[in-house]
Amino acid sequence: MITQRIEEKEYTIFLKIFKGDIKIVQSNDENLTLEFEKVRKGTLNEVIEIEFNDNFLHVSQKDEKTKLFKSIDCSLTLSLPKGIKYNSEIKNFNGDISIKDIDQKLKLESFNGDVDIENSNSHISGTIYRGDLEISQSTLELDIKNMSGDIDIKDSKIKTLAIKSYSGDLEIKSSDFNLLENGTIKSFAGDITIDAKSYMGEKNISAKSLSGDIKINNIPEHLVEVENLKSNIPIMNSNLGSKLSSIMKNFSFGVNKNIEVEVNTKDDNKGSNIDRILKMLEDGKISSEEATKLILALNN
Repeated sequence: MITQRIEEKEYTIFLKIFKGDIKIVQSNDENLTLEFEKVRKGTLNEVIEIEFNDNFLHVSQKDEKTKLFKSIDCSLTLSLPKGIKYNSEIKNFNGDISIKDIDQKLKLESFNGDVDIENSNSHISGTIYRGDLEISQSTLELDIKNMSGDIDIKDSKIKTLAIKSYSGDLEIKSSDFNLLENGTIKSFAGDITIDAKSYMGEKNISAKSLSGDIKINNIPEHLVEVENLKSNIPIMNSNLGSKLSSIMKNFSFGVNKNIEVEVNTKDDNKGSNIDRILKMLEDGKISSEEATKLILALNN
């Protein structure tokens, strides 16, 4: 366990994990504590790079191109004292993220896992590539993309709202709206359901769906713009396997040219392709930067 007393009013956090869950909670005192639940103490320095000072914590699972490093479960619990402004960046390739009782500005990148945020005052931006997002009892400024998974927000106060959901349902219920700017929700393949507890101010909400139902309750009609574009036009390219093959063929970030990548070009889907990329990362065949570029290319 690592313990540090924080005396600054602002603190920066960077976490990057290839495999393992990330849990962030409020501490019972003025100390930051960091604990890895499944990494043996004797091997911690070999697997994890940790840097910290009075106003900065950097935790990164080492990006060695060996299966040993990336297959180790580096699940961690980070306890943070209250009353401090946190600027956090989290990148998790394979595992869930849980945040409770923390006020922060959060930049998020989750490749394969669910994200759960509870009782937090947060400005959240970033992308969830595969996994559900659940938020409850929080004050929110949201600018988020979810490529494959549901979004569920409840019992919260919403100040800004910018959501793109590519495959999954979006539901906001029992929440108070007091928008600082116009809100936008775009869904490519999924339903949009909003059941507001209260709605203050005169900012608009625009809700658009290409393939899904839209239901909005308890928001003044003149402040809601709904556009439902249901059609038979395919939302996504179904031949993602061919796309991945093309990407890999032209991939020139230093990957070993002798590596054979099996890509199914028939009846494939984005999830299975992401699985292949993550497996290559775990096996040490590609780096985290290469995996990120591949997954981003799949979603373009």
